[in-house]
Amino acid sequence: MLGCHATSTLFLRLVPTIAPDMVHAYGWSQSFIGWLATAANAGSLVLVAVGTGVFRLMGSLRSIRWGLAAGGFGTLLLLVPLPAVALVGCIVAGLGHAPTNPAGNDVLQRHVPRGKQGLIFSIKQSSIPIAGIVGGLMLPRIAEIGGVQAAIVVAALFGALMLLVLRPLDRHEPAPEAGRSLGRAFSLENITAPMRVVLVSTQIRSLAISGLLLGFVQTTWFVYMTSILAFALGYSATEAGGLFALMQAASIAGRLMLGWGADRMHGGLGLIAASIVGSVLSTLALALAVASGPGWWVVVACLAGGAFAAGWNGIQMAEAVRLAPEGKLYESVSGVTLGIGGGVVSGPLIVSVLLGLGVNWVAILTGIALLPLLSLPSVLRELRRDRA
Repeated sequence: MLGCHATSTLFLRLVPTIAPDMVHAYGWSQSFIGWLATAANAGSLVLVAVGTGVFRLMGSLRSIRWGLAAGGFGTLLLLVPLPAVALVGCIVAGLGHAPTNPAGNDVLQRHVPRGKQGLIFSIKQSSIPIAGIVGGLMLPRIAEIGGVQAAIVVAALFGALMLLVLRPLDRHEPAPEAGRSLGRAFSLENITAPMRVVLVSTQIRSLAISGLLLGFVQTTWFVYMTSILAFALGYSATEAGGLFALMQAASIAGRLMLGWGADRMHGGLGLIAASIVGSVLSTLALALAVASGPGWWVVVACLAGGAFAAGWNGIQMAEAVRLAPEGKLYESVSGVTLGIGGGVVSGPLIVSVLLGLGVNWVAILTGIALLPLLSLPSVLRELRRDRA
């Protein structure tokens, strides 16, 4: 599941990763690259929103396989240097990414031993920074040596490899539920199911809202970190890239640490609350570093930001599975994923607007840092109820 999620994330991040090479080779503008990245994220969110019935109809492993095939096909469409074709390709690649959380988490919850969910789900969610590190180190180099087309083909080959890896797991896939059809899969009841679970369950609603606000902060770190380091703090491109990689590595360590801790505490709500506080403090530390200039505290902020502002995803997904109402796992995970996705999509757009209005990075980071605090009371309330 880690490999599947990493591969589908690689499809999703391909365009931003090799954006300079695509601009040079295809003659596209930087703004169009941003539209392509947004289209991929939007495609993923749309299928998460409406696809729970499809995932139930097809089964989890089959949904993931079709997702990998769609992601590879959408990636290969980028070989055609036409904007309209590239836009379709990114949307298809985004659709292919959608099953990795609802269906992937369903596979894991059937096989993970009790008491290990936090750690295992955190390992699986580490696929996101792993894809960023592997893609960032490998794909630009391949594009430099063999051209943009070579990088695109290599990324698509990862999907083909994962399809082969999944084949032996077919015997573990339960039979699809009887009486289901494609028409019923896209019924209004199934399409609205994730939002209904979010509205009805206070626990899932708390996870969705905290995920939205934490996702807003996380995507700001991921999308703008190198720009902040280079333009606001004066680091070279190489130094900024090194600090960004350090932050990604701290994200992997943070996910594993939080997942292990959630298992020891028999639930992750307490550590989600701690992640909210850690996200606030690390982002405020980055704002302070921007105001003060380069120094050792920038490294500390990067380490803390990776561990807390970007390390909470695994326990968030584990809690969505643990607290899902009976028979509503797909819907619960999809609802929480939609909340996180809302922050991931809206974060860069809002920050871009603020930068266009001339707001400086200290003010932007300070405002963003405080956002997750809005969800802290509800998380603490659900933590008290859970313990009771």
